[in-house]
Amino acid sequence: MELTKEIFTKLNEEKKKADTHAMHIDLAIESLQNICEHEWESDSLAGQYEQPCCKICGKEQENKHVNKDYSNE
Repeated sequence: MELTKEIFTKLNEEKKKADTHAMHIDLAIESLQNICEHEWESDSLAGQYEQPCCKICGKEQENKHVNKDYSNE
């Protein structure tokens, strides 16, 4: 198979389509995460602190208040 400009043009067009689709999916996920009733869970891996994340949608909790107790959210 010979590599031609047309092959790369078509591949770049498909990449643009895929990038646009991925962006739309990311926006949809972010929108749904904004309305999720988060259930925060914290994981510690080998003694290292991990940012709490929602076990429903996977969003990481923003670290606004370091000493706040999030166990009831």
